[in-house]
Amino acid sequence: MTSESKTWDTLKTEYLRHVEKALSSVKHPRRKDILEDVTSHLDQRFAELEPRQQTWENFQAIITEMGPASDYAELLDPNAAPTGRNVSRKYLLWVGLAAVVVIAAAILLTTAKIEKRTAGEGLRKTFPETLNEAQKLYMNWTETYFTSFLDRNEYANLSDSAKKKLEEKWLKVLQGPWSQKYYHVINCLAAIKSKKAVNPLLKIATEHREKDNRDRWMATRALGIVGDESIVPELIHLVYHYNQNTRFWAQISLVRLVGANFASDWQAWGQWWNKEKDSPPFSSQKITWTSRADWSNQKFQEEKDKAFIEHLKQEKNGIQKPSVETYIVNFKPVSPFEPRTARELLNAFNENHPRGVRTHHYRTQVRDNALVGYICVDTKAGKEVIVNMLNESRKLALISAKPAAQRELEKLYAMGQPSLREAHAERYFADLPISRYYELLDGETVAELSNHERWTDGWFKVEEAYEAAAQGEKKAMIEQWMIEAKSNNFDKKTRAIAALGNVAAKEAVEILIEIAKEPKPVQGNRSKWMAVRALGKIGDAAAVPVLIDLLDHYNKDTRLYARVGLCEIAGVYFGDDKQQWRTWWQENQQKQEQIGEKNLVTN
Repeated sequence: MTSESKTWDTLKTEYLRHVEKALSSVKHPRRKDILEDVTSHLDQRFAELEPRQQTWENFQAIITEMGPASDYAELLDPNAAPTGRNVSRKYLLWVGLAAVVVIAAAILLTTAKIEKRTAGEGLRKTFPETLNEAQKLYMNWTETYFTSFLDRNEYANLSDSAKKKLEEKWLKVLQGPWSQKYYHVINCLAAIKSKKAVNPLLKIATEHREKDNRDRWMATRALGIVGDESIVPELIHLVYHYNQNTRFWAQISLVRLVGANFASDWQAWGQWWNKEKDSPPFSSQKITWTSRADWSNQKFQEEKDKAFIEHLKQEKNGIQKPSVETYIVNFKPVSPFEPRTARELLNAFNENHPRGVRTHHYRTQVRDNALVGYICVDTKAGKEVIVNMLNESRKLALISAKPAAQRELEKLYAMGQPSLREAHAERYFADLPISRYYELLDGETVAELSNHERWTDGWFKVEEAYEAAAQGEKKAMIEQWMIEAKSNNFDKKTRAIAALGNVAAKEAVEILIEIAKEPKPVQGNRSKWMAVRALGKIGDAAAVPVLIDLLDHYNKDTRLYARVGLCEIAGVYFGDDKQQWRTWWQENQQKQEQIGEKNLVTN
């Protein structure tokens, strides 16, 4: 049985336990039949998932679609009148059950007629089945390309009190001033389905000005997940927005909210809403989202969307040739200009650029204790303009300008947009705190470690959700991270490895050791050196032999964290001298076994 199957069995068993408990409160001869049908339906939904779709997020979506366990008891309770949005799903599930045939048939027939009329495609299908091919391709592309920005599903399983505490904190972040957490909290609020976030998210999504639209489409996506139908009339007007991400996510969120699908036909969406819902009413007055006539031209939008979907189809079918060539221009400041914030660097760039660049195409990173910048440009002509400008600049110098492979672009976008309003000096240039093991390291290793952890800083902080969680919830989060650490999804894998080290999860030591020992390099050995770093943070002596073996590994980051990790665990330091470390281990291994302690810090 695969790890994904085990995860599904755990979730299914827990849900069925709640259903059985709910049914036990109602005395009815058909309780067993209902429980069997629920089980059958769950098995069928799991069987419909392709291997790549067998993720914890999709498993949770299936469970959520089934609704609260108490709903099943209400079906058999003669004193409870079924109401709400769960009626259709529950009664579709129980078609044929003799015990509820009269009530179920009546409600099913009514619901089916309504849905056939409103959706125009027969009975409403389950999201995402109602999506058309283009919408599915776009959703899958977004969730691959922008994976580091999307939902943090561990938040969904927190207690109500923990969710409320985090919700209040996240809502304040949305109010400003802008910070690096801005995009993060949009998706966190979606993950917990925060009703309080609906109005601020709607304000972000429908702001009537031209801007970098990442927060707009992310808020549009989040509103669909939160599930408040009242925002549908305003969401419809985003179907013709000039930003492609916003257009597609407006369609997808509308489908998620109401179950119908009129694709890019915003007028059909509006007519349908006013006919079937009409509250709040939809206004057919078109909104001017941009002063650029070509961007707002419907034919232009349709051609652009069609071309991109065709590109996604080619990628899906294994055709690697990109439809648009993208370049990455890398540049640096020239002394005496020493920018300490991303905004200073961007301002210097835009001083001479004829049009200026938006932050969506701009990234920063620290290299040799200085900020360097990256600009993405979609045309060769645009690249040449920037190169010529940099060659003439007194503040900036060109490092490189080259076509970008898909993997390079994904890596660049995963860095996230730079914080323009916050000084980077504190994050990037401040001295790192010195602990006991730092004092033992040689100067060269301290410098290498400090430089490395300046740009990996964001990965190695304890999750907010973990800090707010109850003890049982923390245990569940660690178990989920352990599953993800073994997965083939590289982004989830590396994030889970970092999280396990951040919380010093001793139960994960064996898994992390296996990752550290993997012979085949993956994505530049990132998962390997992150596992080595996590083992050092956890401080379990079981990792010592593996870390010693990695002291002369060909990957410099792995070598770095092997000797640092050994120092953290042992409280002594022998640099990269494998023989000295082995001698020390032989002397202390027996001591460790005798005292039954795994942390070998030497006094």
